[in-house]
Amino acid sequence: MSAHPSAAVIVLCLSLVLAACSSKEGQSEGVATTPLHRKPLKTLQPADPTADMALAVAENKKDDVRVKYDLNRKPQAGQPLEIDVAFIFDADSKGATVTFTGMPGLQVSDQSEHLIAPLKAGQSERHKLAVTPTENGIYYVSATVKANSSLGAVAHTFWIPMVVSAPAALPSAMTPATASSASSP
Repeated sequence: MSAHPSAAVIVLCLSLVLAACSSKEGQSEGVATTPLHRKPLKTLQPADPTADMALAVAENKKDDVRVKYDLNRKPQAGQPLEIDVAFIFDADSKGATVTFTGMPGLQVSDQSEHLIAPLKAGQSERHKLAVTPTENGIYYVSATVKANSSLGAVAHTFWIPMVVSAPAALPSAMTPATASSASSP
């Protein structure tokens, strides 16, 4: 007699398990269903402070340093221009130096070496650079970055291009004759 009640209990348990497995989501009324696996919560990444900057042209596409830049306005002949330059290392850096040079027709205010502090991978350091184009045309500033590593200093060259135009002409003053003809229907 004791074998039969336990067999009945086993059959009852199996039928309940099978009934639960065959039910589909949304078929059971009054029972809230939740998925077993939830999507992981998105962690907020800090905003990239260089996201709106242009990428300088690199001599070697496989460099472990990137240079980005932003012109504060459209370059015009004879007008000083400030360039915001950012240096981003893809691996931890032990520091670096950078030298800016301009091509003929583009004066760079400071061509001395500038220090870049040691940075963690992905961090950036910014520098301000003042240039003055002397004529209209297409110019570039070259930035030579000498990164310190266990192998010594490794040089990386980048170019910051710009198209220089003449200052916009001011509209001529309207003469009384043109003003009256412009207002007449």
